[in-house]
Amino acid sequence: RRASVGLKAALVAIHLVFVGVLFLFDGDLINATRSRP
Repeated sequence: RRASVGLKAALVAIHLVFVGVLFLFDGDLINATRSRP
């Protein structure tokens, strides 16, 4: 059971990192579109 909890925690951590990277890229795209209407 501890292993399953560890896997869930790892998946959550990876998901958060993935979402954070997407958020940063989205912010760059938004800034690019604003600078170039």
